[in-house]
Amino acid sequence: MRSMLQEKMTEGQSAQIKEKERSKTLFHEVVRLGEQQEKYADMLQNVNLQLESRIQAFEAKFNVNERALASISEKGVSGLNNLNEWNERVEKRVQGMESNLYALTVRFGISKGLVMLIERTSEG
Repeated sequence: MRSMLQEKMTEGQSAQIKEKERSKTLFHEVVRLGEQQEKYADMLQNVNLQLESRIQAFEAKFNVNERALASISEKGVSGLNNLNEWNERVEKRVQGMESNLYALTVRFGISKGLVMLIERTSEG
């Protein structure tokens, strides 16, 4: 009977030791997983911050390019307006020259053949 009791106690102690080892192993595994999770959370936060800064840099570049495009567009419009004004002035001068030439032909009686030659030269 005594040996049976001794055997039961030994089995109980052995089971208790095994249970403690299992608990210890599980605890270490939980700690390891927690540390790994913290490490990944830090990495994720760093990547997120880098991504945010890149997005801000791209937005800044986009805004600069958008302003530059608007400026080029304004310059193009103002250049076109200036070109149109210059064209109108040249046309008025040409019309004035043609009317003066016509007046000269009438006044001095220059031949029509010469007038036509002058007109062809001014057109071409």
